[in-house]
Amino acid sequence: MVTQTGTAVSAGVAIAPAVVLRHSESKATHDFIDDKYSELERYRTARAAVLSMFDELQANAEGDEVSLLLMFRVMVEDPEFSAAIEKLIVNESYNAAWAVETATATYVSMLDSIGNEYFRERIADLKDVERRLVSQLLGETKVIALQSQSVLVADYLLPSELISLDRTKLHGICLDGGGKTSHVAILAKSSGIPTVVSLGDFSTKVRSGQVVVVDGKYGIAVAEPERKELREYLKKQKRALRQDQVLLRKAHLPARTLDGRRIHLYANVESADGIDKALKAGADGIGLFRTEFLAFTKDESEETYINAAAAAAPHKLTFRTYDIGGDKLPDDLRIEEENPVIGWRAVRFCMKNKDMFQRQLIAILKASAVNPGVQVMFPMISGPDELREVLGFFEETKEKCWREGIAFNEDIKTGAMIEVPSAALTADLLARQVDFLSLGTNDLTQYTLAVDRGNSTISYLYKPLHPAMLRLMKTVVDAARKAKVPLSICGEMAGELDYLPVLIGMGLDELSMSARSILEARLRTRALKAEDCRTLFDTVSSLPDNASIEKALEEFNSTYGKT
Repeated sequence: MVTQTGTAVSAGVAIAPAVVLRHSESKATHDFIDDKYSELERYRTARAAVLSMFDELQANAEGDEVSLLLMFRVMVEDPEFSAAIEKLIVNESYNAAWAVETATATYVSMLDSIGNEYFRERIADLKDVERRLVSQLLGETKVIALQSQSVLVADYLLPSELISLDRTKLHGICLDGGGKTSHVAILAKSSGIPTVVSLGDFSTKVRSGQVVVVDGKYGIAVAEPERKELREYLKKQKRALRQDQVLLRKAHLPARTLDGRRIHLYANVESADGIDKALKAGADGIGLFRTEFLAFTKDESEETYINAAAAAAPHKLTFRTYDIGGDKLPDDLRIEEENPVIGWRAVRFCMKNKDMFQRQLIAILKASAVNPGVQVMFPMISGPDELREVLGFFEETKEKCWREGIAFNEDIKTGAMIEVPSAALTADLLARQVDFLSLGTNDLTQYTLAVDRGNSTISYLYKPLHPAMLRLMKTVVDAARKAKVPLSICGEMAGELDYLPVLIGMGLDELSMSARSILEARLRTRALKAEDCRTLFDTVSSLPDNASIEKALEEFNSTYGKT
C-alpha cells in the first residue's frame, strides 16, 4: 500500500483501477537545417494539424472547455508567436521543433515576470500548445486509453489531454505536480472529478491496473489500499454521493443562517459559458466576470459582453475591467519592468491605453442595456485619487455613448476592488465614490504580507488568516458598513468552507466563488448561526498568531454547524 498527501482540488472519493501516464521528455534536437523553406512548410503543416485537433475537441466540449480551446486556438494562431517561430527557422536555420521551444520559452519568461496569478497559470496553457506542436512535428501523438472505470495517475496532465478524455470513464485524477488554480484543476472541479495534485512522485509508485483511491476533499491518494481501509473509503464514497444529491436538491434554497441572516452567494466566472452552470447551482448572480481572457484571446467584441449579460439576466453581473500588465501585448505597449508585481498593471495599464480601455467600457455599457444588473468593477485601485481619475474617464465614456446614441443603463453601478493595503486603509474614502466594494483577498494577502504566491520558497508565509489580514479586512468591512455600501469578497478565501464562519462573523454578507463551492457553501451556511460566527471572530481577532487562529477555527468547525 502506498499513501501520499497532496493538494486537494476537487472533492469526492474515487475508487478504480489506475491508468498511469508519464510523459517523456521532448526528443526535439537542436540541429541547424539546410532547407529552411521546407522546414518552414513542415511547421505550417503541423500548426494546421494542431488547429484541426482543437476544432475536433471543441465539437464535443462544453462550458469552460470551449473557452479554453478557443484560447489555445488563439495562441497557435497568434501572428507574433508564429512570426517568432518562423523567424528562427528562416533567419537562424533552427529546426521547427527547436524554434517552437525557443519561442515558447521567451513568452513563458514574459508571462512569469508579470506577477499576476492569472497569467502565471496561462504558462501551463502555453506549454500545452508547445507540446502539441512539438509532438506533431516529431510524430509523437499520444492517446490515453481509459478503461470503463479509471483513475488517471500522471506526472502532469495537459488541459487539452483532459478535454480529450471520455469523462464517463474518468472517475478520479492524481497528479505529481500542478496547482489549485491551474486549468486542469478548474476543469476537474467543474466536472466533479475527485482530484488531488502536488503528490510528488506518486505516479512512479503506481502501476496501471492497481486499485487507487482518490480523496479529493482531504488531498489523499492511496494505491492498493488494505482491505480495511478500502471498506472505509467505500463508505466515504457513498456518503459523498449522498452529499452531492443533497447539495443539488437544495440549490434553490436561500443561504440563510439558522438565526435568519441572509448570505448572498455569487459566482466567479471567466466566460459566458460558466454563467448557466453558476445559475443552475443557485448563484444569486455573477460577482466576478474576469475579462482578462477576452484580452488574452484578443476577443474584445461587444457581442461577447452582451451575450454574457443576456445569459445572466435578470441577475447581477459584475464585469471586472482588464487586470493585465506587461503580458502578451503589442511591442509598442510593452515595457520592461524590474518589479512587475507592483508595476504597470490593471487600471494603471488601462489608463495609459485609453483607446483599448474605452472599447471595453463601451462594450460593458452596451451590455448594461440588455441587463440592468450589469455593473463594472475596477481592479488594483490604490487610493481615492486613482479611483477619481478612473471614474472620471468612465463618465467621459458614458458621455461619448450618449452623444453617439448608444443605449446603456445610465444608473449602472461602479465598484472598486480592495487588493492593496493602501486601498484597505482608505476604504472609507473609496466608499464615498462608488456604489460597492469588493475584497480581492488573493492579492491583498500577497501585498500585505509581502509574500509572492508564485514563489514556492516562501509560500509557507502566505497566510490568509494572518492577524494582519483579519484586522485589515475588518477595517474594510466596518468602513463599508458605515458608508452603507455593499461589500463582497471574491478571493480564494470566499470559496474555502473552513473560512466561512470567520467571514460571516466578520460581517460579510456577499461572497463570490466557483459554482461548485456555492453548492457546498449554501449547505454550510444553513447549518451555522451568525451569532456563533460573531463570537468566533471576536475570539480569533484577539489571538496572537496564525497557528492559534487556525487551531481555534478548526475546533469551531469540528463542533458547530455540522451538515
